[in-house]
Amino acid sequence: MSDAVSNPYTAPTANLNAPLNSGKLKQLPRFSAWWVFLLNIVTLGIYPLWWLYSRASTLNQIQSRPIALELVYVLVAVLLGSFALGFVAGFSGEEYAVIENSLSIAYWVLYLITTFTIRNRLHDVFTEEGHHVRTGPILTFFFSSIYLQYKINEAIDTTSNR
Repeated sequence: MSDAVSNPYTAPTANLNAPLNSGKLKQLPRFSAWWVFLLNIVTLGIYPLWWLYSRASTLNQIQSRPIALELVYVLVAVLLGSFALGFVAGFSGEEYAVIENSLSIAYWVLYLITTFTIRNRLHDVFTEEGHHVRTGPILTFFFSSIYLQYKINEAIDTTSNR
């Protein structure tokens, strides 16, 4: 008998630090787009930030062109700054309103940059895997994480149907 069969209490010997090159699409989680929509509503818009971070870090593991996670960190910092200034401006008057509006515009610009960066990397993964899933820019603009998760699910479903 082999050692693994004779001693079932030995630790496995798999290399868990090996690069994830085969089946890149399998590394992306399949999660219902309806749940993304519901969590977006329940968390008042905080879940899409987590979605962006988790998908960007997963794409960084499976692709050669990394996404700067600092974009997501700055995005969270700008959102928190906007909330803080909105809270202060509510009590003190109008002097912080211009800064708060500027931070809100900066947040949306950074959000769109991050979303479209993830969209481009997803398109690269879909192309490498041989899928014909196309992500449109207009739907990405309006529905961002919900639409991109739907496209990830579509690509995963076409893989399982092959």
